[in-house]
Amino acid sequence: MSEAKNRYEAERWLATALKDIEAAQVLRREGIYSLACFHAQQAAEKAVKALWYLADAEPWGHSVQKLIGDLREVDEGLWKRNLP
Repeated sequence: MSEAKNRYEAERWLATALKDIEAAQVLRREGIYSLACFHAQQAAEKAVKALWYLADAEPWGHSVQKLIGDLREVDEGLWKRNLP
């Protein structure tokens, strides 16, 4: 993917993550804890996937722990090129 496309995807995933965390906060305040937890997990997953796109890599899966662990294997040179 091009650098511009990667940045667009990263920003799109992060914006969606922020909406999920807002939903989680509302649900928590309303005492709907199971759905609050679900949206919090979704927010974490999407935020990590945004990092993957910044690193010019394609994320795969839904486990936040695995996504973070696998992200460590991404070439550090890609990070230096894409981070502001």
